[in-house]
Amino acid sequence: MFHVPEKIFFPPVLDQALVRFFWNGESPYKPDFKSKALALKQLWPKLAKQRGQAQEKHYSIDEKFAQTYAAYYLPANLLKLPLVLEEMKLLGLELGNAPLRWVDFGTGPGTVYWGLEWWASRYRLNFEFWGVDQSKHFLDLGQKLSVALRQSLVASGESVSGVNHWEKLSAARSGDGFEGVIEKVRRIRPHAVSFMNSIAEFEPEIEVRAAKMLTLVDELARFSKSSGDPVWLILIEPGSQNSSRELLELRRALLQHDQIKVWLPCLSDRPCGALQKPGDWCHEEVECEFPGWLNDIGAEAGLRKESLLFSYLVCSVGNHPSIKEWPSAGVRVVSQMMHEKGLDACFLCTQNGKIKGRVLKSARNPQNEGFLSSVRGDLFDRVELDEKGSVLSYEKKGEAPSSIVFPRPR
Repeated sequence: MFHVPEKIFFPPVLDQALVRFFWNGESPYKPDFKSKALALKQLWPKLAKQRGQAQEKHYSIDEKFAQTYAAYYLPANLLKLPLVLEEMKLLGLELGNAPLRWVDFGTGPGTVYWGLEWWASRYRLNFEFWGVDQSKHFLDLGQKLSVALRQSLVASGESVSGVNHWEKLSAARSGDGFEGVIEKVRRIRPHAVSFMNSIAEFEPEIEVRAAKMLTLVDELARFSKSSGDPVWLILIEPGSQNSSRELLELRRALLQHDQIKVWLPCLSDRPCGALQKPGDWCHEEVECEFPGWLNDIGAEAGLRKESLLFSYLVCSVGNHPSIKEWPSAGVRVVSQMMHEKGLDACFLCTQNGKIKGRVLKSARNPQNEGFLSSVRGDLFDRVELDEKGSVLSYEKKGEAPSSIVFPRPR
């Protein structure tokens, strides 16, 4: 993310809300700490290896796993949406009129709601949120956790920006869960629709998934045309190779629809350089200092969270915003800086695909030395390379203002 030059810190008010909810305001070393850690160890392969795609008995149907997911994965993931929304805002993509109607499908315990409430409360953007899921345990947790969050914000003197609803996703008459998605969209007529770590669970087969998403785009486009406003489609997936590549394949399919425009992270409808080679992928990584108790639980299960690793797409459907200074020809850093013998290099996403930009140690000068501080997600209006990929000069996207969403601890 170009607006996060250093690591971010988990907001204390959110930490406090979670500790009060799960641990009664105490440190987590209680009788149920070991049981949650054991459940996390059992849950992890269902998510990381099976990708939550078990059809016979989904993990969320088990109350123990639903509770464990909420305790570990909600705090581990909730800051991903604020990172995306902050990038949108700083680049001129406004979500629209308030109150903003937002629907999140496969909402789990309300991870997107927590991220949206935290971000929106910074800017006092009023919204109405619908969290939709198949699991009664997740819906119950989502509602209860939303109360805990709002109480913590109010107690800390923070503003509360949204109201929320928690609804079960029905499979409709055909038994197709995605028909339930379309039914919700028709009734709520949202300004924004999100899927976070859930779209692959709706439909494991990428071709079928793409066809269903195109049907959703049809529906969102009809609403956008009647309202005159854009409808936002925001997809956030894990940063693993399989999840990221499938999201990029979905991007390619979505771009075939004449009513959709992909804004981020790609900057334009450019061909995806990460799909040129099998095994390549594109993701974002932001270093984060998580609460100590989160890693204490994870350690019992052999896990540790030191960063937010994810892939994402931000799309508008139907009517598209007009941004005068949008960096459609811009360049984004899509790897860490690699230190090789005699040079430093990183991969860049450009209008012509994915290329490597390098700086020879023997050729450092005032025109290229600053490029060496580039990190994954950085944006440049221009990068000039010679025929071998050496950086001759560059123009970095303007520095983002000091963040009110990810402030440093005092």
